[in-house]
Amino acid sequence: MEKKEYTGTRSRSSGGFIWEMMEGSWKYFWGCVAAMTGGVAFSFLSPTLVGFIIDSVIGTEPIDLPGPLTAYVENLGGRQWLFDHMTLLAGLFLVIVALSGLFNMLRQYLAAKLSESLAFSLRQRLFDHIQHLPYAWHMSVQTGDIMQRCSSDVDMVRNFVAGQLADLLRILTMLVGAFVLMFSINVPLATAAAVNVPIVMGYSGVFYRYISRRFLKADEAEGELTAMTQENLTGVRVVRAFGRERYSLDRFQEQNQEFSRRWIKVGNLLAIYWSLGDLIAVCQGALVVIFGAWLAVHGHMTSGALVTFIMYNGQLAWPTRRLGRIIGEMSKAGVSIGRLREILLARPEEDSPDDQIFPIQGAIAFSHVNFSYGSHPVLTDVSFSVAPGETLAILGATGSGKSTLMYLLTRLYELPEKGGSITVDGVDVRQIQRDHLRKNIGLVLQEPFLFSRTILENLRLPAPNKSQEELQKAAETAAVHRSILGFAQGYDTILGERGVTLSGGQQQRLAIARTLAGAPPVLVFDDSLSAVDTETDEHIRKALKAREKKATTILISHRVTTLMEADRILVLEKGRVKQIGTHQQLIKEEGPYQRIFQLQSLVAEEAENESEVVGK
Repeated sequence: MEKKEYTGTRSRSSGGFIWEMMEGSWKYFWGCVAAMTGGVAFSFLSPTLVGFIIDSVIGTEPIDLPGPLTAYVENLGGRQWLFDHMTLLAGLFLVIVALSGLFNMLRQYLAAKLSESLAFSLRQRLFDHIQHLPYAWHMSVQTGDIMQRCSSDVDMVRNFVAGQLADLLRILTMLVGAFVLMFSINVPLATAAAVNVPIVMGYSGVFYRYISRRFLKADEAEGELTAMTQENLTGVRVVRAFGRERYSLDRFQEQNQEFSRRWIKVGNLLAIYWSLGDLIAVCQGALVVIFGAWLAVHGHMTSGALVTFIMYNGQLAWPTRRLGRIIGEMSKAGVSIGRLREILLARPEEDSPDDQIFPIQGAIAFSHVNFSYGSHPVLTDVSFSVAPGETLAILGATGSGKSTLMYLLTRLYELPEKGGSITVDGVDVRQIQRDHLRKNIGLVLQEPFLFSRTILENLRLPAPNKSQEELQKAAETAAVHRSILGFAQGYDTILGERGVTLSGGQQQRLAIARTLAGAPPVLVFDDSLSAVDTETDEHIRKALKAREKKATTILISHRVTTLMEADRILVLEKGRVKQIGTHQQLIKEEGPYQRIFQLQSLVAEEAENESEVVGK
């Protein structure tokens, strides 16, 4: 068996995370670096050309060009020739500026491609990874919070790569290049110009921590707001049914105000941070001009050298100010990366290389099963078996552990090593591949989930290769075929979100039909007939019995009439097996089954008498 590739992350830092996510996008990254280098190089040429024109063309400084260029210019006529052809120098200046702009445009284009490629890869990895995370993980987090991380936090990382990361590389290159050139022109003035760099880095480091903390709180507030919105929109029918629109609006307003308050705090901190950076940049620029003018007046540097230096410093003014802002954005991106890494670091379900795949017949056995949710015991010493093709019914009060049995059977929850054993055809479920096990156990839940697709597409979910006739047969068995034909579009009817177009009973019957379409050898109905009437319930059970290839069936229900025709009935009480036997055996035996049967029979009799009175 080939082991599934781990889809999470192995990086321990934000930089390592981005580096890992860039896999497959290196051509854009290195192209961006090359374009950035070209743009910076040409941007440095323009001040050098201006200084040369001032000192050696307009002024009287000797012509000092690299390599053979000096001899070539002297052969043309030297300074006088350059002065007479000033338009050529102006044209060269424009070409240099244009090439610098062209490289910068190419850098931005490649940075955008890189960021979109990274965001695409990140979304794909997140979606794939989340689908393979354990059921317990999904139960511990809010859907809205996951959605916020996979949208807003991914966008934050994408924007950082497209804007701040590309700018950071450019700024660092410009800082190194500019200071090398500036120190080559005048060391004292370059030293004065470099004073602001450690200042910017120092206060940026302090603000980084504060911004990260406040942005984390703001991001968490956004996750809570998204979760609340998602929950309200999903349960809009319940809100309307109880007239709780005002209550929902008040809750939303309270959370929205908290969200806004936290973002205002982030904005206030960023305003102080950015303003401080602007103030330092302006002071540094004034210092360079004043000190440079003093040096030029006292003959320590030429006018052309001063102009060149000021142009270099001017080119650094925006990057230095931008560097402070980038560090601020890095703090926000770091928070988003941390929240995404929390998801990707969660260990997915992984099969062992020795896990088995074999034709499942449907023999199920629980042996001394014990299970707890944390410190709360749910199942204690549970043992029973089901033969292939047999129907076992399970009855028990809410919280008695009925559904937990099925979650353990399908490995949605993992049975602890010392928690007993659950076998299918004699093989421990912990030694069966999860996908294979779940494909062969059709689980129908009390609250079925239907996708916002057509009815036919929902039926095809477990059986994509089945013909429409076969799917219709499954719908007939589930007593939903006639209801489907009653829709204008029939099987092509598009369901609303979570199947809201259908009634509760229709949703359950369609979910049953979907499971039957996969023809699994084991069927589990987890109180999935609760929303259908007694007559339809009986029709479905009879249709299941009449199937040519009878599956092993486990029926979980609170309704005794649903369970009474099962081959055997198991009664759970506080996580323990209290009774097991046929309907006829259990109604004669004092215990919870007899009490529940008598109570439900009495209620049904009273309801029938009332209907007869109303009818008269």
